[in-house]
Amino acid sequence: MVRANANGSIIRLKDVARVSLEASSYNTESGINGENAAVLGIYMLPGANAIEVADNVKQSMEEIRQHELMLTQYFIDGILNLDPEEKFLRIIGKKNIENRCAVVSVQTLHMDMAQAAFELDSTYGIMTRVGLHCAPNAHKTLGTYPEGTLRFSFGPENRKQELDIALDALSALL
Repeated sequence: MVRANANGSIIRLKDVARVSLEASSYNTESGINGENAAVLGIYMLPGANAIEVADNVKQSMEEIRQHELMLTQYFIDGILNLDPEEKFLRIIGKKNIENRCAVVSVQTLHMDMAQAAFELDSTYGIMTRVGLHCAPNAHKTLGTYPEGTLRFSFGPENRKQELDIALDALSALL
């Protein structure tokens, strides 16, 4: 209800406006200093110090990044130790962690990658992403088209022991 008149009539919102529950756009964009950026919502507890919260978030994000990069290099080194001459397994892209995120793409050279992904999941409980990853032109540039790659990604909850299991599974498959 927007208003009740003196004569008892009521003006409802639907009488003066179109009411809907949908957003005009579900697209979101974020940026900082003219560059694309990710958004992370942080909710402070009542009485929290905003500067302290911001500093703690930045520190935690850096700790997560360092952990993920450590795992990434550990996995890359593990693959290189499994197959130093890349006869069965080829790392796509850089073999270090400079300017990269916690994702490692590989190609299995003697086994269909979809089959390798299936075996990793069904036999070892290791989830990967296989294929062109919605980026066929990138794979053309990398020379991995049309087969694509088998992609491993690491997060803050992963541990070296899990990567050892993945490396052992890859060794068994190849």
